[in-house]
Amino acid sequence: MSGVKRPTYFMFIDESGVSSLNRKSDLFLLSSVIINKEDFEIVEGYIRLLKRRFLTDDYTNLHANELFETPDTSYPMLKGKKLNGFLVALQHVLSETPYNVRVYSVDKTKLCTDLGYTPVPKKKSTTINLDMPYEIAATNAIRDFTRFLVERDASGEIIIESRLFSDAQFVSYFDSTRQHLKKGSVEDDLATEVKDRVTSLVIANKKQLNGGLEIADLCGYVEYRRLTGDPDSRLKVPMTALTAIHGVIKKHTYSIESGVKSMVIKCEIAHQD
Repeated sequence: MSGVKRPTYFMFIDESGVSSLNRKSDLFLLSSVIINKEDFEIVEGYIRLLKRRFLTDDYTNLHANELFETPDTSYPMLKGKKLNGFLVALQHVLSETPYNVRVYSVDKTKLCTDLGYTPVPKKKSTTINLDMPYEIAATNAIRDFTRFLVERDASGEIIIESRLFSDAQFVSYFDSTRQHLKKGSVEDDLATEVKDRVTSLVIANKKQLNGGLEIADLCGYVEYRRLTGDPDSRLKVPMTALTAIHGVIKKHTYSIESGVKSMVIKCEIAHQD
């Protein structure tokens, strides 16, 4: 309707696992969390209150790997039974705050097999993009976000946590989703929607306090551990704690008409154009 301002949604993106095809790990995950701009202050408020209650101030960064793997040194104020209390409160926050989530999974071993590529540690490839797992997952996330916006006649902004020297690659992936492919194809129509609806891309400093990125980090880490387990015995909290958090965030999974209802979306090479 002409003259009516579209609602705006933020999509926060974070990764779990190692993206490079030359580095060890079989699974790469990318988590995407969508929050209505009007709800963002609510989300930030919940998280800040949680930090104020348990972490002594509002300005402590919440990182999942530190929370679950090195809590005693990273968050000494959570020693003993206080950690259990924090995890219960965190479940409540993740249950009550308004957000939508999807997690994208790339099986790197299968991808290498499909590509006919043998990993060569510490060497660059002149034939393939070694960051391809991130490319596949990010492209799917941007397209699903756009479909989400279309269904709501909304606009969107993307916020990713900086990967330092790899940031330019995400920009290229974003650009690829806006390029026309075959005239009249579904992809062509979606590229037009990406250009029209996704109005900005922000690359955030890793030390920036941002509730949306913190939730994306938690969602990605929890799903990574749920799918891969703890083969290196890094966890310092029971796996049941992560399972409980998974049960909460799963309820925030969003679906789109053309998409899959599962929270964890499996992405393969065939999804690329």
